[in-house]
Amino acid sequence: MSASNFDTIREIKDPAILNTLESLDPPPPPKVNCFRIKEAAEKAFFILSLCLTASLIISASLTLVHAAAPIALVALTVSSIALGVLLFLKGWQLITPHLPRPIRLMANNVQSVFLGFLSILAQMVVAPIDLTKANPKTRKECNPHQTPILMIHGYLGSSNNWIYHRHILKNAGFDNLFTINLGGPFQSIDDYSKAVLQMVIEIQKLTDRKDLKIFVHSMGGLVGEKFIQDYAESIGCEVTHFVSMGTPFDGTYAAYLPLGLSESANQMKPFSDFVTELKKNASEKEVETRYLHMHSEVDFVIWPRESAKHGGSKNATSQVLNATGHVPFLFSDTAANSAIEFFST
Repeated sequence: MSASNFDTIREIKDPAILNTLESLDPPPPPKVNCFRIKEAAEKAFFILSLCLTASLIISASLTLVHAAAPIALVALTVSSIALGVLLFLKGWQLITPHLPRPIRLMANNVQSVFLGFLSILAQMVVAPIDLTKANPKTRKECNPHQTPILMIHGYLGSSNNWIYHRHILKNAGFDNLFTINLGGPFQSIDDYSKAVLQMVIEIQKLTDRKDLKIFVHSMGGLVGEKFIQDYAESIGCEVTHFVSMGTPFDGTYAAYLPLGLSESANQMKPFSDFVTELKKNASEKEVETRYLHMHSEVDFVIWPRESAKHGGSKNATSQVLNATGHVPFLFSDTAANSAIEFFST
């Protein structure tokens, strides 16, 4: 609802009419302070820098005392090197955006590899968690004024992939959050879309709403688009917003890695019949769904990288995250902020 509409509502004096109008289209949920990886890293960097600086000053002072010189010299050397590394990394972070594109791209690739390693470790830690257990189970747990959001994971993933983004969205005021476990990697995307169909039917019964927002990562974007094209209309589901992160809408050469043993991977190969038909149908069909496709220049899973820029829909926009790799999308504050802003409009 636009600002002018809210001004019109405020001019109405009848409380009953006012409450009814506000319940039809509530304002976007407020952003709430919560744990953020980037903020935590910045604080840790600051504290570590202070500690190393203090150690450097103390050890440098102790070197003036002959008896303590050997120990102080070691502490001085270690502190100097560590602090130098931290300052170099901080300086590199500040100057990287202003470097020539080839050098900047190289730096972003290095960062992507490092963050990708950390992200994979994080996924291993949360692997035992089944996030679908956190889905609302009763109507009382749902917000009747909010459109449900379904989060669909990618290839080899599961519901726990959304543990960070769900945390951010929940603290931003989104209550009707649902995740899904699609199943093993040997099924087809068609099978996965049927699983989404069953989940959406359950969401509709639980929330008594026909509208839906979809948040996807990687292969989940193809699954979500397949659901929209084949099943949404048949159950009266209106997908209003669709946010994707690193989805290979044109396929990816990484899909050859399973050596043909995975049907869903075969469907994600570049120029496969599946992606060709899916994109063709998306470009021909007029839909009300608004799309936001986030992609990256340093995504080592999506080849060609242009594949993640668009899904064929005429009602789509794209956003590039320069230094975010494929798995790090799942822990990106920038991606979370973009999704929150997009879902709130």
